[in-house]
Amino acid sequence: MTFTTAAEAVEHICSTEPIYALDTASIRGIEYKVFKNVPPHMGEFLAVCEQHGDLDFVVYQDERLTFRQFREKANQLAQALMHECGVRPGDKVAVSMRNYPEYLLLIMAITSIGGVIVFLNSWWTSDEMEYGFTDSGARLAFLDGPRAKVVAPFAARLGIRQIIVRDSALQGTMAFDDLMAKAPSNDVPDVDIDTDADMAVMYTSGSTGHPKGVVLTHRSAMSAVYSWRMTARVGELMGTAPELPLDANGE
Repeated sequence: MTFTTAAEAVEHICSTEPIYALDTASIRGIEYKVFKNVPPHMGEFLAVCEQHGDLDFVVYQDERLTFRQFREKANQLAQALMHECGVRPGDKVAVSMRNYPEYLLLIMAITSIGGVIVFLNSWWTSDEMEYGFTDSGARLAFLDGPRAKVVAPFAARLGIRQIIVRDSALQGTMAFDDLMAKAPSNDVPDVDIDTDADMAVMYTSGSTGHPKGVVLTHRSAMSAVYSWRMTARVGELMGTAPELPLDANGE
């Protein structure tokens, strides 16, 4: 069956394919139409890794992480965050660095224990970075070397604990590998997470003033993934190539 409009294809998908079934939910006092069967939180993604085992998942230069290795490392990092850093549901954890594999691990580890990951622009100046920490309230930060130097002028004043990824740890900071070594296990974290709890903060460009922190919940992030999947499905039903999500550089 081929459809001529996207609206027709979406209606067909939502009414005939259970994975995209719709429902209504009251979220913070407002009624929304939602995906009925969306995973409740980001931690559910890690369980999917077991389905793909030893296939490559993360590729960075000559480095490889299989799905299984990624899940184990993410769980190990989550345990370290809870037991060594004291991260609890709702706590803000800032991240600013190059696109290293550790970035993906941090996204999954922080959110799988109910923490809120705060994405800070790696191109920001020291003043801009200080604003991000002050505005978000994050006091634990994962940084690479260049970003640690940007944060250094105000880190002590704001009481920011810094974990350094890949580069040499500066005085008063901790190396990422040393943190990982303190994890008591790589067991799946046992944490209750509300699907409508805050999951991430992303800052706008700030073209007309200070950047604004845009908050994503677990449900909104999961729904975005489902929407991307459904976009591809719409393309199939309309006989067109699906438009895959692109980054800011069109890559």
